[in-house]
Amino acid sequence: MNILTMDDHDVVRAGLMQVLSLTFPGSCIFEANGLEQACAVLQSNDIDIVLVDLSLKGESGLDLLTYGEKHNLECKFIVVSMHATEPYVSRALSAGALGYLSKHSLTEELEAAIQQVLNERLYISRDVVENTKHMQRHQEQTGFNSLTEKELEVFHLLALGHAVKHVAKEIPIATATAHVHRRNILTKLELNTNFDLTKLAFSLGLITPTDLYC
Repeated sequence: MNILTMDDHDVVRAGLMQVLSLTFPGSCIFEANGLEQACAVLQSNDIDIVLVDLSLKGESGLDLLTYGEKHNLECKFIVVSMHATEPYVSRALSAGALGYLSKHSLTEELEAAIQQVLNERLYISRDVVENTKHMQRHQEQTGFNSLTEKELEVFHLLALGHAVKHVAKEIPIATATAHVHRRNILTKLELNTNFDLTKLAFSLGLITPTDLYC
């Protein structure tokens, strides 16, 4: 079996590759730190399973799923993300993912997820299912589900305490565009400040206190 893992954090990628090597001995494990490398691997190898992070520096893991669909690739995609709530899950599944694992449940459920997805069966990790049940109603009430994909990226960075200029550089987009996204986000969520965004992100389980100090 050939497996590709795409994550822009070297430590996370190395740890995941080690787990995969131990869990599926004899498999060929490929790695990519972003879309360009991942597409290159997919072009030159017959990959069976792709593990893809959603939040990449300046990119979205969903774009790799779009690439796979556009080129009619036969590989199966499993999203591995720190986001264990909606709307991230439904957007990943709509984009073509057959599996969704939170990074918290990765080591415990990775083998089961890959085996199930290889059999064309959907797999969502237990903590994601549980979180989704609890958070879906809250997200609907706050208007969070109305945010676009780009607004979600901006929301997350602002909630972590980053200034608009840093957000613009990180995504990357023009600073003026980042300001527009911020204004639209605050309007949709009926909030006033970045601190309000942080409090909402906590209540939705999107960030933890530890994230603010990373």
